Amino acid sequence: KIRYFLFGAVVMFLFVSIKTQAQNLENGKKIYQTRCLVCHQADGGGVPNMNAPLDGSTNVVGNDIARLVKIIKNGFNELIFLSIL
Repeated sequence: KIRYFLFGAVVMFLFVSIKTQAQNLENGKKIYQTRCLVCHQADGGGVPNMNAPLDGSTNVVGNDIARLVKIIKNGFNELIFLSIL
């Protein structure tokens, strides 16, 4: 019986985790659409010489989550150098 209980608990945990992840993704999509889309575009490419691209940016795909949250909350007012390859 304990085995069945543990199995059920693991299944329930996975279900809640997947549901929470899907909800977080949906919430993030809504936030992007209302706050970010106009400047950074649907594909994250930004507007040349106006708004920085997000796709592939180290500020977005880097490992410093705290920095990313700070940029989202406070904006970003630093010079960005883009390399064209």
